[in-house]
Amino acid sequence: MTVQPRQNNLEVRWIRFRVLLVATGLLFGFLLLIGRSFQVQFFQWEGWASVANKQIRRDFHIEARRGEIYDRNGQELAISIELESLAANPRAIKDPEGAAKKLAAVVEIPATRLEKKLRQHRAFVWLKHYLTPRQTDAVRALGLEGIHFVKENRRYYPNVELAGHLLGFVGRDHIGLEGLEVAQDLLLAGESGTHPGAKDARGQIIYTHGLPAASGPQAYSLRLTLDKRIQYIAERELQKTVTDYGAKGGMIVVTEPKSGEILAMAVFPSFNPNSFSSYGPAVWRNRAVTDAFEPGSTFKIFLMAAALEEALVHPDDLFYCENGKYKVVNHTIHDLKKFGWLSLAQILRFSSN
Repeated sequence: MTVQPRQNNLEVRWIRFRVLLVATGLLFGFLLLIGRSFQVQFFQWEGWASVANKQIRRDFHIEARRGEIYDRNGQELAISIELESLAANPRAIKDPEGAAKKLAAVVEIPATRLEKKLRQHRAFVWLKHYLTPRQTDAVRALGLEGIHFVKENRRYYPNVELAGHLLGFVGRDHIGLEGLEVAQDLLLAGESGTHPGAKDARGQIIYTHGLPAASGPQAYSLRLTLDKRIQYIAERELQKTVTDYGAKGGMIVVTEPKSGEILAMAVFPSFNPNSFSSYGPAVWRNRAVTDAFEPGSTFKIFLMAAALEEALVHPDDLFYCENGKYKVVNHTIHDLKKFGWLSLAQILRFSSN
């Protein structure tokens, strides 16, 4: 009878020990948690705050608006216009096939191609760059979930083919590829900027420092010596002359004699820089700048004018034209006809070499 109370006493003591052990463990863990919290909040807060900021904060890229190009009178030759481009978040689209069919009728892209993009396991895909205002309104009217717009700047040449060879064009990435657009790309492109912001768990942009400026960074613009009216006349007459004589092409450069300023630079065949990809490199080439030509008989006028101005010759002076053949070292210069004695005026008249 004396053994029973003793066993009960041992069990009670063992239970108390276990409770005390668990309580001690919990208290120790709680103290560690408080100590760690104190360490993080008072001694390591700068480091952890930096990690958190890196995870949510972003410096969003803001593209500089490309500078304009004007003629000498301030007439626009090349400008940048802001258009809506179409993008999608495929993860938010429940019916890719239905959405593709509705969009295809508006943006003029095959539904099968759109559906393939809308079925991608990505958060962002481009559907079409540079929508027309009518297309933008039509897509908005559809009210499709997961479809959104992105504003993009597009280079536009309002005079179509006018001075196309001189102006050149830019690519999709807004980098100059031909003409003045590439020659002055550093000035026209400017420097892009950034705007601070953050992204939430859904990837939505949060502008923590207010909305970015509507215009964005601005680049330099160019004002040329070119005169739009003279350029138009030069191109019109050049096209007419090439067509009338069945020539392969032609060039006209109009300059201001006293200053040397270029007033017009026309090349034919011409091209439309708004749709430059429809042409080829041979057509893009500004032959008035890149190609070298012998001045030929046209330079006789300047040579003769200089000789008369210096009083080295007179209009009635006679020169022997070697009967159409004259040898200089190892080269023989030929005339169109076998001329004998000609006066200075006759040399110019018959274009004798």
